[in-house]
Amino acid sequence: VASSMLFAFAIAYICLVTNANAEVSSGFTGLGVPDRAQVVNMLTEMDKYSLSTFESVDKEGKEAEFLAKWVDSLRLIEKYFDNRRKLCSGDAEQQKKYCREDLKNLQVHFVDSTYNVHKNFLEFSHKRRLDELEKNKARLLDFIKKSDGKKFKSPFFDNALRGK
Repeated sequence: VASSMLFAFAIAYICLVTNANAEVSSGFTGLGVPDRAQVVNMLTEMDKYSLSTFESVDKEGKEAEFLAKWVDSLRLIEKYFDNRRKLCSGDAEQQKKYCREDLKNLQVHFVDSTYNVHKNFLEFSHKRRLDELEKNKARLLDFIKKSDGKKFKSPFFDNALRGK
């Protein structure tokens, strides 16, 4: 499950980068561009995603819902950034400067938030794989202790890992 979530994250991110204007499939279609407060709220929510978030999502079996929300948020934020870039090309120089600074600050927050989410997910995935490795090691050692030098029809590791 963890590796499928990682794959889905990678696919979602690639889709976002290559096709930011694509229709959003899970409920946000047609809502238009979010305002600054909504973007800040989405980034604040992303900042809360931690190792325990991924453990909870995994235990509850809500990976699809979580990923849909994640992709929707990323696409909406990207729409906001695109819209702000267009608006920041106004006439007054002071307005342009403020607009660009504000956009840059939000983009930095966005990069920090998405980095932290990906980092926390990778830590979750790594922890899960280490747990699986420990279990497999225990099964192999137990299998070796119980085998008493018997000859097996299929490879040793296949039998041990399948619990035969």
